[in-house]
Amino acid sequence: MTGPDPRTMATTTRLTYAETIKEYLTLQNEYLNQINQSSISDSTKSQMSDKTRSFFKKDLTGSLARTNAALNVLLTELEKGNDVTLAVKGYASPLANSDYNLNLTYRRIASMENYIMEYQDGAFQPYLSSNSNDSLGKLTIEKIPYGETKAAANISDSGDDKLRAIYSPSAANERRIEIMRVERTE
Repeated sequence: MTGPDPRTMATTTRLTYAETIKEYLTLQNEYLNQINQSSISDSTKSQMSDKTRSFFKKDLTGSLARTNAALNVLLTELEKGNDVTLAVKGYASPLANSDYNLNLTYRRIASMENYIMEYQDGAFQPYLSSNSNDSLGKLTIEKIPYGETKAAANISDSGDDKLRAIYSPSAANERRIEIMRVERTE
C-alpha cells in the first residue's frame, strides 16, 4: 500500500483496508512500466515483472480473502463469549522520513480497524472493548506500528533510486499490515 492518505502526518484515516487494497491495485501498470523502462538487464526486468505481477495477484488480492477468513473465525469466537485480542503490526518501506513512516503505519493499522468496524454490516461493533457489555465477548485491537524499523536492509531509501525504493517487489512488500497474534480468553 502506498497510503492510506499519503503526504500527511495524520495517524488515522477514514479509509478501510479493502479500499486501500483497491487503490493499490490500480498501480500495477505503473509498477510494471517503471520496471520495463528502467536500465536494468532484460532478464532482471523479466524477473522483477513476474514478481510484481505475483505480488499484485497473489499477495495483495489474496490478502483480503485471508483477512476475511480470519475475521470469520474471530467473529465466531466473540459470539461464543470469548474475549479476543488482535495484535496488528504495521510496516513501511524506508523511503520517507522515520516520523512519517511511523505515522503511516498507524494509518495502515487504522484502515484495518475501519475494515473490522464495517465488516459484515458492523458485526464486530458490539464486541469492541469500548462498546461491549459484560455478557458479550470483547475485541481489543493492539496496535504495533513498526514504521520503517523492520524494513529489509536491501530496500533503498533514496528518492533517486525509485526502482528499488518504490517499484521493486521487495519495496512493495514492505508496505503492509499483518495480524501478528490472536489471543483468546474464555
